[in-house]
Amino acid sequence: MTQIKVISCGHGNAYLLCGPDGAILIDTGMGKEREKVLNACGGTAVKLLLLTHGHCDHCQSARWLAERLLEFMKLYHRGPKPPAKVKRRVEGGQKPQKG
Repeated sequence: MTQIKVISCGHGNAYLLCGPDGAILIDTGMGKEREKVLNACGGTAVKLLLLTHGHCDHCQSARWLAERLLEFMKLYHRGPKPPAKVKRRVEGGQKPQKG
């Protein structure tokens, strides 16, 4: 039986659908909510992270949570054009920091 956990994230919600083979996290909330969402997952084996759309109140914490919850990542985008790539400038040969 699938259980649905609603995680309040300020202006919206994230949802954790838990079943016998793992869980699906739907949306991630804004950056300031990421620890709350991570704690709500509480060791659950999250198999899939699904984002309903690209507004920051739904997906801003996606990368940070994916790096902590998922074994691997594969990104899909459905729409007229792919999302813009963001490049960070790194000074002095340093490697970019995650998160």
